[in-house]
Amino acid sequence: RDFELTWIVRPGSNPAVGLFAEEIGGSNYVLGIISPPAATASGARKPRDMIFVIDNSGSMGGPSMDQAKASLEYALSRLDHADRFNVIRFDDTMEMLFPKPVDANAVNVSEARRFARSLEADGGTEMVEPLRSALTDDESSASDRLRQVIFLTDGAIGNEQEMFELLGRKLGRSRVFMVGIGSAPNTFLMTRMAEIGRGTFTHIGDVGQVESRMRELLGKLETPAVTDMGISLRETAGELTPETMPDLYRGEPLVFMARLNSLKGDVEISGNIGGNAWNERLALAGARKGSGIGRLWARRKIDDAAIEPGVDLLRSEGDPPSA
Repeated sequence: RDFELTWIVRPGSNPAVGLFAEEIGGSNYVLGIISPPAATASGARKPRDMIFVIDNSGSMGGPSMDQAKASLEYALSRLDHADRFNVIRFDDTMEMLFPKPVDANAVNVSEARRFARSLEADGGTEMVEPLRSALTDDESSASDRLRQVIFLTDGAIGNEQEMFELLGRKLGRSRVFMVGIGSAPNTFLMTRMAEIGRGTFTHIGDVGQVESRMRELLGKLETPAVTDMGISLRETAGELTPETMPDLYRGEPLVFMARLNSLKGDVEISGNIGGNAWNERLALAGARKGSGIGRLWARRKIDDAAIEPGVDLLRSEGDPPSA
C-alpha cells in the first residue's frame, strides 16, 4: 500500500541542504536534498498570471466533476487584485474563457465562477491542445510576475509521451501544478508532468478534501520559499539533473543528482528568498556515503530522455540508451 512520509523542518530562514555520494566503476554519483525553511521569508508577494485548466470529459462524471468545479471556485476566490487569470476547459474540444489573461477583478472572477458552474462532464479527453494553449505565453520575458498553470483532471488519456515532449518544448517561465481528481487518477502522468513542469502534484480523493488540499496548494503557490533556483559545480566537471531547477515550496523538498569523475570541488546552490539573493556552497568531499544513488541517477536520466523529441526508449534494434 502507499504511505505518506511527513517530517518537521528545523527552525531557520534558509533551506537545509544534504549531500550523499556513492562510487561505482570509477564514477561518483551524488544526490542532494534541499529542504525548505520552516517559514517563508517575508517580502512583497509577486503578482501572478494564473491559468486554470479544468477537465470536463466523460471520465470526470459524478463526484470527480463536483470536486474539480469546487477546486476551481476555491482557487478563484484566492486570487489577489494584482493577479491576472484565465480558465480553459476541455473534453474532446477546448474552450478558453477569455482570449488572454484578464485582471482578477470582481466582474471577471464572477464570470469565471458562472462558467465553472455551467460545466458538465461529457465527451472524450484530448489534453494536448489545452496544454499547448495554457503554455502559450505572450509575455515570456516578464520577470515581475509568476506564471502558474493549474490542471484539474483525472488524467485519463493515452498519449502521455506527447504530453511530456510538449511540456519540455513549451514550458518557458511557466510552472505546471497537477491536481489529480477522483479515487484513481493517473498518478504516473501527473507526477511526471509536475516534475517536467517544475511544479507539484496534489491528489484530491473526495469532496471533503477539496478545501483543505486546495488551501494547502494555493498557500504554497502564493508564497514560494525560494524562486529562481540554480545549481552549479565548482572546480570539478560532471553532469547534473535536472538541468533547470523548479522553485522550492513549503513542505516540498527538491532532489538533484550528479555524475562526477571525482568529489573534488564544491556544489553551489543559489536562489531568491523574499527578494533577497541566497546561495550556499558545499564541499563534495564532505558528502555522506549512500547506496542506490547510481540506480536513481540512471532512472532520472531515462526520464529526462523521455521528454526529448524523437527519443524512443522502447526501440528494439541497435544499442540501448546509454543511461
